[in-house]
Amino acid sequence: MDSIKFGSEEEKLLEEYSYSKNIIYVRKAIIACSILYGGFVILDYFLYPELIRVFMIIRFGIVIPSFLTFVLLSYAKFFKKYNQLLTVFIYFLGGIGIIAMIYLIEGLNYYYSGLFLIFSAGFFLIKLKLINSIITFSLLILVFVTVGLVYSDYALLDILAHTFFYIAFGIIGVLGSYHFENYEKHQYIQEMNYYGEKIDLEKQIVEQLKEINTTNEITIFSIAKLAESRDTFTGEHLDRVGRLCLMLSEKIPENIYLQNNIQKQKFLKSIELASVLHDIGKISISDAILNKPSKLTSEEFEIVKTHSMIGANTLMSFEDNAIHNIFISLGIEISKFHHEKWDGSGYPTGISGKNIPLSARIVCIVDVFDALISVRPYKEKYSKKKSLAIIREGIGNHFDPLIAEIFLNLAEKSQNEALFWKWKRPTMNL
Repeated sequence: MDSIKFGSEEEKLLEEYSYSKNIIYVRKAIIACSILYGGFVILDYFLYPELIRVFMIIRFGIVIPSFLTFVLLSYAKFFKKYNQLLTVFIYFLGGIGIIAMIYLIEGLNYYYSGLFLIFSAGFFLIKLKLINSIITFSLLILVFVTVGLVYSDYALLDILAHTFFYIAFGIIGVLGSYHFENYEKHQYIQEMNYYGEKIDLEKQIVEQLKEINTTNEITIFSIAKLAESRDTFTGEHLDRVGRLCLMLSEKIPENIYLQNNIQKQKFLKSIELASVLHDIGKISISDAILNKPSKLTSEEFEIVKTHSMIGANTLMSFEDNAIHNIFISLGIEISKFHHEKWDGSGYPTGISGKNIPLSARIVCIVDVFDALISVRPYKEKYSKKKSLAIIREGIGNHFDPLIAEIFLNLAEKSQNEALFWKWKRPTMNL
């Protein structure tokens, strides 16, 4: 984005940009002008006490209420569309107020200087566009000259002399307005260029992070599959666990996720793949123990139990390089806590109830169920009915009661025998 050509669309964007940057400043400027405009009542009192009543009406009955009304209207939705018109109005009204005071006083007076203050506010404070500044200034000069010639006894030379100074000041103000308007346009272009480059850079960074995270996910998944391949009895265990965890997670009500400070949709996008990581730590367990055809000794079982922490620690090393990757975060939770039990009798930490992460509570049920319907060295596969009965027996001690009931309801109603009994390989959403 090297340059911007200002067509109608770009002009609208510039106008929006200018308005959003200026409106707060303009409100402050109008309030400041109201205070200053009202403050000159002190001069009214000392210099022209005979006109104090009329001047009070002009200041506090007409001009200042109009200023404050402008500020209030600036918060309305329609104001943006008419902001320049309304700003021109109060600029013109303030000038008319001063002109009225000039000619109400007999003879030359101090209030000729007041018109310079109005012009200054119009050119440099209230952010009128250049063309609006010129139009309003010209109208005020026209009113000043017309009223002076028609309704006052001032000498023509005095009126023209003051007019000359006002016009000279107006030229300075117009040049200033022109400079500010062009500066604002230049600033807009610079910011658009900056944000354009920033957005491009952010896109590159996001793509790089996605690439890193995807690479990590593939690597981790490969390790998980490698760990599974070393266990000759698990078959397609990971695939089934992943698919069942997703199905169960979809059935869990939204309020359960809210209670666990989890966004359901983000969770659903990652749980299938993350659940595959639950036994990734088994990569460190020896084949002699992992594939032992008979029941494990207590010492061997203690070794197997270490896979939870080993898997979690392995995934933590990936997490350092995977920014905001919920897949790995869930994988760590699942790997570490999927053997914890609802009553606190599980391992490796012995936590209980809702202290166990929701992801691990889900995987715990599915992992046990899949083990029940699968062949193991120490058992034949159980029927779906018997497996579900064992899950039901474990409610409240082994399993989260609510999640287990949802799973049982899902399993009993499902016609997908490939997942719930006969093992046909499901398609993973990888």
